[in-house]
Amino acid sequence: MTEGAALYAEGINPYLGDIFHETPLSLVVFTWLIENVATMLPVIFVAMDLLTALLLHVTATCFMNEMVSSYSL
Repeated sequence: MTEGAALYAEGINPYLGDIFHETPLSLVVFTWLIENVATMLPVIFVAMDLLTALLLHVTATCFMNEMVSSYSL
């Protein structure tokens, strides 16, 4: 991601080569994050991982509750 953000910041199209494969929106977001809150990036990524784990847990719990209720009928 940093390679694409660096190319984008230099005015070079990061999609010309085979280095960058993310969406344009994520390129803009990560470029902004690197330029403005670079020291907080590890904390932001850990928080996003924890949020993803929480959402996966909630989704799996809902799915299992539906499975149990459908078999108990």
